[in-house]
Amino acid sequence: MIILGLFIFVLMLFIGGMGVDLMRFEARRAMMQATTDAAVLAAANLDQQVDSEALVRSYFDRAGIDPDTVSVNIETETDGGDITSRTVNASAELDLNTFFMHMLGINNLQTTVGGAANESYTNVEISLVVDISGSMGGNKLADLKVAAKQFVNEVVDETRTVGVTSVSIIPYNHTVVVGNLLDRLNADGTVVEIADPDPYNGALERYNTEHDYSTCVRFFNEHFFPQSDMATDYRTLRAISPTQDLERLSNFARRNRGFARPSDWQRQCNETRTPILVHSTSISQLEGHINRLQAGGNTAIDDGVKWGLALLDPAMRPVVNDMIDDSELPTTLRNRPGNYGTDSTMKILVVMTDGKNTTQYDINDPLKKGATRIWYSERAGSTLPEDAGYFPVDNRDKQYNDGYFVEYPQLPAHRRFYRPEDLSDNSDGTYYSVNALPDDLRQLDRHELYDRLSNEDIADAFFRGLDTAAERIEERADRAYAGSTAGDDRLSSICEAARVDNDVLVYTIAFQAPQEGQDAMRDCATADGYYYDVSTTNISDAFSSIAGSISQLRLTQ
Repeated sequence: MIILGLFIFVLMLFIGGMGVDLMRFEARRAMMQATTDAAVLAAANLDQQVDSEALVRSYFDRAGIDPDTVSVNIETETDGGDITSRTVNASAELDLNTFFMHMLGINNLQTTVGGAANESYTNVEISLVVDISGSMGGNKLADLKVAAKQFVNEVVDETRTVGVTSVSIIPYNHTVVVGNLLDRLNADGTVVEIADPDPYNGALERYNTEHDYSTCVRFFNEHFFPQSDMATDYRTLRAISPTQDLERLSNFARRNRGFARPSDWQRQCNETRTPILVHSTSISQLEGHINRLQAGGNTAIDDGVKWGLALLDPAMRPVVNDMIDDSELPTTLRNRPGNYGTDSTMKILVVMTDGKNTTQYDINDPLKKGATRIWYSERAGSTLPEDAGYFPVDNRDKQYNDGYFVEYPQLPAHRRFYRPEDLSDNSDGTYYSVNALPDDLRQLDRHELYDRLSNEDIADAFFRGLDTAAERIEERADRAYAGSTAGDDRLSSICEAARVDNDVLVYTIAFQAPQEGQDAMRDCATADGYYYDVSTTNISDAFSSIAGSISQLRLTQ
């Protein structure tokens, strides 16, 4: 029994000693691991100015560890001489002499303690899509301007040359004025030869399928809905490339406009509204753009999001690089938009509305382009020589209108053209022979005609009471190509395209919006936490929260 007791005592001594050695070893290992983690985190910090390797070794020295036993590896990435990313790896050998375990032949315990840290400046690309429809007038627009300017001041740091934040602003109502950006895209159309032009001097022989009066783009369902449910098909919806054929919205005004040339504010594409601002890094430029926002018109959130997403897509990169080459953007934005799914670029889409999708209008396709029955003479619009061969008409006091002639192919040649005296009164005009026309008479195409008169004024001035079929066609030339339901469906689909693989983080704000607008914004957002329901006038809180969220995500460590 004595021998057995001694054996058990010695065994317990060994076990207890082993525990002491292991506890000493684990305490030392934990201390070295904590030192390593702190050292690499501090050394990877891009804001620190000391030598990274020396900083790591100083941490070990202060911890009582020989710094010469530490292995340090530093990797950096630069852009134009500026460090954009730093990765620090450090490791140290732990070799602890044992107090008790050496009696078992284990003289020391060994391990390697290591750690790594990376800090990178992340480029941030933001598309700010803001509602400027009619319901945003008054205090709402004023509140939006304050909030949006506060937002850009929080997210843009003009002192940075790396990890730069750029902001695009996309104002929308029922359209988006693309502005000068459209000159760098493919919206010029093609020239079409007319197979059988009219047999009169000045007849159109060819026409362009597009115009250059205004810069709103008409999108179709194929721009919003994928061909399948495959993620790759959704991704293709994001892009608008410089080579993609784009169709402009007709430069027209609806309703009667007093037979005068419609003002910009009366047209569906109002070029006096604030256009798209592309990838700005200037706070003053961004604030100035926001200050110029004006409210008016219907609501097409889908159009705004379509452009906002396109400005985040790499397909827009050639456009941005061309703008840099033309000194319109800083060189720090070279090769933006960045690729999807990389740590070096974060893409943010911020969408705000106070309403819901309503109606979008355009001219019916058969009437959007091509020759018309309306002709015009500059000479006839100013003077009428007595020997010109015109039938006399009294009280010609509307010289601008006098230049119009309407072709009536069904009438005999001696009265083939009708010339209205007063566009608002079709009873005082005169018919003209094909042999008595001004020598500068020229046939108008659809684009120029819509620039001169609204479609309903065209119907009344040139066809009312004279050609009922043509009158009805012209007054019904405009049509609604998307209503509330279609707009919601298009918006939902393009938002889903943005969210694929979380390539784009989508924040949405419903600013005192009706239920339909709230539902649309909630559906569009990346997740519930990215949706803001602003039921009071304090929209600044929502924008500030989004700016704070972006700042937290900005650095990867």
